[in-house]
Amino acid sequence: MAVIVSGDEETTEQPDQKSDAADSPQDVVEKSIQAWIVVSNFKELQNAVTNASYTSDMPLPEDKNLTGAVSVIYENTLFLSEIAARIFKVVREVMKEHPEFFDTLKWAIQFCQKSESLIDESDRNILDIAAKELNVLPADSSYRNPFDGWQEKIFDEQPKYRYKDFKEEQQRKDE
Repeated sequence: MAVIVSGDEETTEQPDQKSDAADSPQDVVEKSIQAWIVVSNFKELQNAVTNASYTSDMPLPEDKNLTGAVSVIYENTLFLSEIAARIFKVVREVMKEHPEFFDTLKWAIQFCQKSESLIDESDRNILDIAAKELNVLPADSSYRNPFDGWQEKIFDEQPKYRYKDFKEEQQRKDE
């Protein structure tokens, strides 16, 4: 709380009201996906790659701008695929509510999966798990997500975390 003195009068600024509800895992994932799409300008990158007729089974292009676009696509797709593989129940719900996210992620996963040389085996495994969990690829009857149970362990057994509280604590430290 800050005290503001102006002339002879003193006024007290009221602190922001804190919400008792913490962000749910679904809220956190939804915000992460939105940020991923916005920050990486994914639609623009997708259009640039498509307009240049570049496919992921080709060597990296010599055009530095196109190479940058391809790099951002791989980095961000692998990052979000890791989230989708580990927190698949929540990500599925977000994708149902936001089909525009699903279309973008589906394209990105399929784009990266076609690469012959730019991703290694562990990256390919994460992409495959994410693709199966999001129904981008069909999963056979023997498929089992190796991260099954991880989501419950992280979200159900840990104290509730509030992003807003974290940001306020960071701001106090910076002052």
